[in-house]
Amino acid sequence: MKFEAGKTYYSNKACMAGLSSDITIVKRNAKTLTIEIGGNVSRRNIMVNSEGCELIKRSGRAVSLNVFADNR
Repeated sequence: MKFEAGKTYYSNKACMAGLSSDITIVKRNAKTLTIEIGGNVSRRNIMVNSEGCELIKRSGRAVSLNVFADNR
């Protein structure tokens, strides 16, 4: 499964019930996504897990990371 441009994806933080966030995929290429989070646009590298599903980290330097996946 792959992230698709124009779609919005949602995530819940596992350690903090009730906190969620969403991202919108602005554009993509083979290795990166351009995403919009809360009005800010940035780029993220695409990771692929052992099941072949794409993942991205919301931010790379936080203690509690949101990870967005395309399989719900």
